[in-house]
Amino acid sequence: MKPKYFLLSLLLTLLIITSPYYTQQEERTLQRQLIRDQSFFPLKSTGIWTELHPKVPRVDYWGVYFVNKDTGLATGELGAIIKTTDGGNSWYNIETSYNKTINAVGSYTGEKIIAAGNSGLIIISTDYGETWETIQSGTSNDLWHMLMLNDNLGWIVGFNSTLLKTTDGGDTWQLKTTPLQGFTFFDISFLDSSFGYIACSGGLVLRTLDGGDNWDVRQAGDQYSLTVIKAITRQEGIAYGFAGKHVYTWDGGETWQFIGYVGDTFRQMAFLDSLKGFAVTSAAGYETTDGGRNWTVRYDINHGNGIAFTDNGTGYKVSTGLAIEKTIDSGQSWSKAIINDYFTDVFFTDENNGWFIGEGFGVTKLYETSDGGVSLIARSDFPGLRPYSVYFLDSLNGIVGADNSIYKTTNGGITWEEKEISGVDSVSTAGEYDRIFFINDDIGWALNTKYVIKTTDGGENWFSQLNANGVKDIHFSNSLNGWVTGGGTSGKPFKTTDGGENWIEQVNMPIAFTDDVHFNDSLNGFITTLSELYKTTDGGLTWSLIPNVTDFGSGRFSNKIHNDIFLAGNWVYKSTDSGETWNEVSELRNNLIEFIRLTDINEGFAVGWRGFILRYSDSVVNIDEKHINIPTQYRLYQNYPNPFNPDTKIEFQLPETAFVILTVYNVLGEKIIELINERLNSGYYEFVFNGEHLPSGTYIYTLHTENYKESRKMILLK
Repeated sequence: MKPKYFLLSLLLTLLIITSPYYTQQEERTLQRQLIRDQSFFPLKSTGIWTELHPKVPRVDYWGVYFVNKDTGLATGELGAIIKTTDGGNSWYNIETSYNKTINAVGSYTGEKIIAAGNSGLIIISTDYGETWETIQSGTSNDLWHMLMLNDNLGWIVGFNSTLLKTTDGGDTWQLKTTPLQGFTFFDISFLDSSFGYIACSGGLVLRTLDGGDNWDVRQAGDQYSLTVIKAITRQEGIAYGFAGKHVYTWDGGETWQFIGYVGDTFRQMAFLDSLKGFAVTSAAGYETTDGGRNWTVRYDINHGNGIAFTDNGTGYKVSTGLAIEKTIDSGQSWSKAIINDYFTDVFFTDENNGWFIGEGFGVTKLYETSDGGVSLIARSDFPGLRPYSVYFLDSLNGIVGADNSIYKTTNGGITWEEKEISGVDSVSTAGEYDRIFFINDDIGWALNTKYVIKTTDGGENWFSQLNANGVKDIHFSNSLNGWVTGGGTSGKPFKTTDGGENWIEQVNMPIAFTDDVHFNDSLNGFITTLSELYKTTDGGLTWSLIPNVTDFGSGRFSNKIHNDIFLAGNWVYKSTDSGETWNEVSELRNNLIEFIRLTDINEGFAVGWRGFILRYSDSVVNIDEKHINIPTQYRLYQNYPNPFNPDTKIEFQLPETAFVILTVYNVLGEKIIELINERLNSGYYEFVFNGEHLPSGTYIYTLHTENYKESRKMILLK
């Protein structure tokens, strides 16, 4: 499943936001059209599904503000507020109940932070964003941008000619009238407490010379909306808007000259000094070195909604889809402050070491983790173009499918080598090998949209077995019997009974446009198509629709361990009896889970939309459908949350009765505290560790029994 929901969201957003006559009703319609659900907030842990990443709301962000180089906030849809205290290296969620898009956040000195958003929402924090108080705004109109001129004086503009002023630092706000009614006020800029401009829909500019008591109206070029504005001097000013419309004044706002169209709708500008600044637009980033008079497009900077700089040249940019980027070199280069890729594949070789495939803005990357998925390292040294699938035979030998190529590692991913594929057109444009399936350590298959290829030596060499446009998924129940979905104009699947030597298109099959496939054996299998799940018990001769398994989208089956298997998608279903019955995993509804990879009985990882990574660990183990609560092995889990302040959970499991010692050390190996020193029965245990009286830093916790010893790191961050 490609990230079509993300693309739809982006397209619809651009269509509305870039409209020259953007209205509040259109914004309401947009919100109904798109997926706007609390499921995009951090998952409430049920003890079975634990969110490892990103642990902040996976929504669109519109506002960003930094108190200093370390402490900052970003705000967005559904009342989302996230905070960092380490310069954007880690972020955590601030719980709110506002459920409205917060478009702007800012302050003058940082002592009192103000945020504003839809339906007239204004909130204030006096503890750097940890807690918030609602302030009466006197309006129910959406509020777009805010400007604080000093500790007391500030302005907010918004829909339906909304203009608010405060003279007491934001504690109270007064509605101000202007000659314009029924327009959208997008942005406001003051040179000092008296002289200022407002950028309006309809291509209009409001100007005040007396601190906002009176305003005059000027037409700036055509009627395309102006979305950002800046007073440079008493004489000079600039404004940009829809399609990058550029206007300029050199006579203090009396007249505005139309310069041209840049091409992208400007959303916000931020300046490092009087000359150098950056603008975020609907499609790209722009840079100026002359105070905004001229701009150079920066195609290496993605589109954005909000941008802000600290006084040391560090900057942050926020956008749709949990896109938060950072620069530490005054905007010359930008990198992700939160990895928000659409994860399409995952494979763990043990409980700590794993691999992910992430896609963002048309670029796919290979990621590695060594702490169970909590932190990710982008493997920019991977030699292939557009990696799209990953599979490991053991801890050392792994396969990655990339653009028209297959790569293998024999040293645990330290290096990768491209492997030969025979029988494939060398100039093929079939794209990425996005499915890899192995029946044992030697025999496996991979496919892209055109070719099915096979290996019989553990991925060292590959050869083509099927050439059919549009193939989607592959599954073998044994070394001989296999199925491939999609293909051709009707999407009918292909079947083989000789290990792929010959493939027979199932032209008489009543199901078209097939997506994913799984077979328990040569007779019993499942195929998905258009949110429908079908079952066969006779090797594909006849198929029956399974009722009440719907709304999963194109869907993708997990691997099966024992009798457990998942069907992932917009809705997620689980079967504990090899597909005889299916039940929805309700806590994952609408999270757009792309894939679930099981690593053991009732253990695994799930990945999906906007950087979503989950750990699956169910204390109830299903064996022969008898439910038991006894673990099958020792295990010490990574603490959660991590970093933490001041509480964190430490979980472990015992397969047998044992004398257990759980100890916390500092990085020098000095014992801090002994949490447990007693004999415990077999089972699952959870301990809450409080670090309130300890300084910030890295600590090590160790679980020690007669037959097991394991240590992990945890970070206390105050």
